[in-house]
Amino acid sequence: MTPKLDESPSFYFKRQFWATFEDDRPGILTRHLLGVDRLMWGSDYPHTEGTFPFSIQRIRQDFADVPEDEVRMMVHDNAARLYGMTRVAPESFSSRGSVCCASRVCVPGSG
Repeated sequence: MTPKLDESPSFYFKRQFWATFEDDRPGILTRHLLGVDRLMWGSDYPHTEGTFPFSIQRIRQDFADVPEDEVRMMVHDNAARLYGMTRVAPESFSSRGSVCCASRVCVPGSG
């Protein structure tokens, strides 16, 4: 029996799936394969196997050289859109400057 889909598998993924990741530089570098608008970074707080308490440093390291608008989408905007939350991130958002994390804390960067 051969399954019949009306659309391509990627259509259903983009319509129905969201993917989360943490501490995954290779995943970030291949982000366009799944779509930046469907990826969400997470710290897995409060679990010790996550990035906490070094989440800000991990974001800066893993998202180095990623355009700011894409960082903002993966670190904040996509989750806010999925869960119907109001945007709380600062206007100036950068993996090298300030980072708005899931706890809604804006942390100034060093450079």
